[in-house]
Amino acid sequence: MKLSGKIAIMGGGSWATAIAKMVLNREGAINWYMRRDDRIADFKWLGHNPSYLTGVKFDIKRINFNSNINEVVRDSDILIFATPSP
Repeated sequence: MKLSGKIAIMGGGSWATAIAKMVLNREGAINWYMRRDDRIADFKWLGHNPSYLTGVKFDIKRINFNSNINEVVRDSDILIFATPSP
């Protein structure tokens, strides 16, 4: 089932990584918010999350990484929050 609208994953941990992989199995591309630019750079360089689920590879050409939460929200129709609770 393909979802209608641009999907964004909010978070950079293991939960966000797993959900992003599942969404990309069905969608052409996603927006992915991570708050740290150094983590985004490492992810792009390695092709996987350097801290969580390191064996899960991604086609990074299909991911629009961004550390600006306002831009991600503006450019997305569906937001999936995968952040830890306090």
